[in-house]
Amino acid sequence: MIYKLIIKDFKIIAKHGLLPIEKIEAQEFVVNVIVETKFESDYADIDKLPANKCYAEIREEIIKIFHAETKNTIEHLAYKICQKILSDCENRESVELSIMKSKLLKDCEVGINLKLTRD
Repeated sequence: MIYKLIIKDFKIIAKHGLLPIEKIEAQEFVVNVIVETKFESDYADIDKLPANKCYAEIREEIIKIFHAETKNTIEHLAYKICQKILSDCENRESVELSIMKSKLLKDCEVGINLKLTRD
């Protein structure tokens, strides 16, 4: 059975980007993540979650990577986050992550979406 763990509209303040101002002034990023995890038993039926299916742990890893060092591109940032989430648990089949910059342009949000699957 495949479960999709979802974290939606997670707001993080950090310094990432190519523009010099983005390296000086923190800006808001909005992160969405879907983690597909394969389990042999139906945890919904027994009303119990396995130890490796924890929203809080994934959220903390995202925060750590966001604040570890300033990245020039959110593409690289997204790749590093997806790599970490996927490598933390052998049952995880894929990670799909979007990062949006909500205040970079005045009339729209901009961002990327990346899906990384286990080989």
